[in-house]
Amino acid sequence: MGSFDKKGTLVIENGVLIDGKKCSGDVTIPDSVTSIGAGAFMDCTSLTSITIPDSVTSIGFCAFSGCNILTKIKVAGGSSYTTVNGILMTADRKTLVQYPAGKTAASYTIPDSVTSIGDDAFDSCTSLTSITISDSVTSIGDRAFSHCRNLTSITIPDSVTSIGEFAFSGCANLTSITIPDSVTCIENSAFSDCENLTSITIPDGVTSIGDGIFERCVSLTSITIPDGVTSIDSGAFFGCMSLTSITIPDGVTSIGDAVFWGCVNLTSITIPDGVTSIGETAFFACEKLTDVTIPSSVTSIGEDAFANCEDLTIYGYADTCAETYAKENNIPFECLSAAPSPCTIEGTVLVKYTPAPDVPAEVIIPEGVTEIGDEAFKETAVQEVVCPSTLHTIGENAFNHCAKLKKITLPAGLRELSYNAFVFCISLTEIALPEGVERIPIHCFFNCFSLKRIVIPEGVTEIGMEAFHKCSSLTEVTLPASIRKIGMYAFAGCTSLRVIHMHLDIRKLDGFSMNIVKDCGDVVFDDLTYPAPAPKQTVPVPKQAAPAPVLPEKPSEDAAQAAEKERLAAEARKLAEEQQRLQEMAARLAEERRRLEEAARQQEEQQRLQEEAARLAEERRRLEEAAKQQAEQRRIQAEEAARQEEPPTSGS
Repeated sequence: MGSFDKKGTLVIENGVLIDGKKCSGDVTIPDSVTSIGAGAFMDCTSLTSITIPDSVTSIGFCAFSGCNILTKIKVAGGSSYTTVNGILMTADRKTLVQYPAGKTAASYTIPDSVTSIGDDAFDSCTSLTSITISDSVTSIGDRAFSHCRNLTSITIPDSVTSIGEFAFSGCANLTSITIPDSVTCIENSAFSDCENLTSITIPDGVTSIGDGIFERCVSLTSITIPDGVTSIDSGAFFGCMSLTSITIPDGVTSIGDAVFWGCVNLTSITIPDGVTSIGETAFFACEKLTDVTIPSSVTSIGEDAFANCEDLTIYGYADTCAETYAKENNIPFECLSAAPSPCTIEGTVLVKYTPAPDVPAEVIIPEGVTEIGDEAFKETAVQEVVCPSTLHTIGENAFNHCAKLKKITLPAGLRELSYNAFVFCISLTEIALPEGVERIPIHCFFNCFSLKRIVIPEGVTEIGMEAFHKCSSLTEVTLPASIRKIGMYAFAGCTSLRVIHMHLDIRKLDGFSMNIVKDCGDVVFDDLTYPAPAPKQTVPVPKQAAPAPVLPEKPSEDAAQAAEKERLAAEARKLAEEQQRLQEMAARLAEERRRLEEAARQQEEQQRLQEEAARLAEERRRLEEAAKQQAEQRRIQAEEAARQEEPPTSGS
């Protein structure tokens, strides 16, 4: 059992003040206390001021919560805490620990020294109507402003990156709040029970809508959820009775339990194709929800997910989880016909990708396709491609100018990449080539200037001319020991490239030249030592008598000359064919290069025209403003002249 102070109102145990709830008036904590425990003075409604000794080095959460007439906190020296105008802070003044709830000021500006607003710092400060947070603050702690029921205005600066649990819970008069783009984390129940909050925009950096984050925000009518969100957790919008519609972004994969429970005015909602699970009671008692389309990607629907939605009809596809759930729960079900595939497949070759406007930007190529044909995806808006395990060939120009392509998953069985396969895929950031690929052909990744990382596997023997030309974000490359040829300008224009890891022997290859890194700046060639191959096991063979050699008959001189002529003629034909092939390839490369240069020139011209248009718009605005000022000046001058011309009044 703990000891008591002289007045018998403070319970102290091993230097920890664990209970001071019976205190009243002005209280001084004795020097024997080194720590104030969690909730030590919670709801002590008679406490008006408190003095903390310099012996105290830690204060637990909710230590002074609910002390609604506490007006001043004092610290008697010490290195752990200090006070500014009766407000408790850490000694370095970087963390605001406690603003006394009994203070009567209507507004407060947090000092510039503060970087963190501590847990419960302004809990139940009912006199505050406005708070200004300085741009030095980076985090808002748990329950920091909870139950500030008269708070109507608060500005969160761009410096803040996280908002803690229940941070603004119970701020009943807060009608709107702007969360800056710098915030990437909003914890559970952060805005729960904000009864008058009508709208809010969640910043793009947030990836998860936490448990109960807007629970019982009964006036909330609209909310914008950013595209980066992947999950909406349990009870996120529980009891948001004024919410009429909401759009769930395409990146969301799960809708948690009771997310929209009791959203009685919700009339429409779109569930995107990426969602795989809908939790228990997710849409319970959404009385005005009349129809919902559940995509085939949903494989799990929890118990009572749509219970008490009396007028609901579920739309979905045959033989899916949606149909099963509807039938098991006696909910009307309308079967949708499957959308036509955007991929035209002839035999085992995908010859053309032609997306409809409502087809998602992700393409899953069906199993059985062995080849993506020439120009199949050329100049389309595809963003992500998942290739089947059966694919072994990607044709010429297959993804040429797919400017929005960010990700492609290549199977282990891929064997062949073709000329210009990914040229001008300017959004592609990384790609992993499987070990079966032997050649990276000419212009394969030409002008993929967002490409930061590529894995060139063991087994690749050749990197073609300008294969990675102007991949300006590429910083590091590792070449496998299997490389036997690197074409001219293979990495030219890769302005961020700083190191190429490769075996010393690669430099000795025929045709190797430093022009592979032309216009790259200072590139370091880091020599690697690859493990030597294991020696072959030999099995001794018993010696046998060697048979007598059989010598061929010596051909006649005429026959030898004829054979040599035939060999030379065949060699000449072969050389002529090779020369013709090289000339055709050179012509094709020249034409493609001309086209690429023309495209780049057009892009530069378009950029120039846009800048010129912006400049002209600004000039026009400036001239209009000057004209307005001149007109106003003329008006004033005219009025002044009119006044001077007026005849004097009689008697003057």
